[in-house]
Amino acid sequence: MSGETTALARRFKVDIDTNWPATPPVWNPLLGITDFKPGVAPTLQDASDYDNDGWVGQEKTQQAWTATATYLRKKNQAGQFPVAQEYLRAAEDQFGDEARAHIRWYDRDGGDEAYEGYGIVGLERANSGVTDLDAVTATITGDGARTPIANPLA
Repeated sequence: MSGETTALARRFKVDIDTNWPATPPVWNPLLGITDFKPGVAPTLQDASDYDNDGWVGQEKTQQAWTATATYLRKKNQAGQFPVAQEYLRAAEDQFGDEARAHIRWYDRDGGDEAYEGYGIVGLERANSGVTDLDAVTATITGDGARTPIANPLA
């Protein structure tokens, strides 16, 4: 045994600022997450020239980020869905700032991987079969930079 431990995919915690677009932020946890995929997609431009000996050259000219979370829709004892889930549901039908979410995600073990950003909210039902649990996939498509932050749990 090497003494190393593999990190678990479920180590990320996701919070939604349910006070956005007002300030200060009021962070509420996005509960019921079963899958979370943050990502960055670069825009590459061909930078090839005669000096590359036939090999393609590339330059990154911009990038975009997304944060996609699938979560179960669970009601509390009062019959209400979690605050962050309801915030995202309401934002999906809006325009302008009301269509955006202020999101942060970070390593729940206190690691260095922690980001926040603002983005447009899109929702899609993840499960729809008669025997399925109610689940939604929310995709926050970044509007501006994804910013590294200090981990709130560090």
